[in-house]
Amino acid sequence: SISAFGGPSGAAAGFGAAGSASQPALGHLSADSLAGRRASLAHKAPRPLQSLRYSPLVAHFLKTRRFSSVNLVRATRMGLTSAEERSRLMDAKHAMLAERASKARENCEQLNVEYNELCAEVKRQERVRQAQHQTAKKRLEIRRKEVLRSDPHEYANYLVSLRLLQQGVGQTA
Repeated sequence: SISAFGGPSGAAAGFGAAGSASQPALGHLSADSLAGRRASLAHKAPRPLQSLRYSPLVAHFLKTRRFSSVNLVRATRMGLTSAEERSRLMDAKHAMLAERASKARENCEQLNVEYNELCAEVKRQERVRQAQHQTAKKRLEIRRKEVLRSDPHEYANYLVSLRLLQQGVGQTA
């Protein structure tokens, strides 16, 4: 089929289902979908037909000078893109993307704060366990000295077990 511009229409030109803009892809928000239309900004903007003869400046000049040959230029009908509408839609899309970026940044900062808190908690627990280990080691050394002060022959088995315990604690730490 032939389009209004003299070329083949979308289906005849090979823009079948893959090139259709009826539904934006999942996760992609287009400016046209923000406006309630189905086409996206990736495709050509709508071009309403307008009748053009002179630029506004030239038209004003010709009107003020009252020339006799003003209507020599025939009016031309052209499809022009409405840049203001498209610009507004692009601004809306940019605002949405900027909002997404700020939310992502806030989320990352929050996760970083949680991570730092967890790291501080783990370090605190490590310090507590290190202190517990040191106090247990001191108690064991005090007990060993007490046993050595008393009669070593009575406590031979006890000393051997203390030595084994002391070596075991040193290996696990």
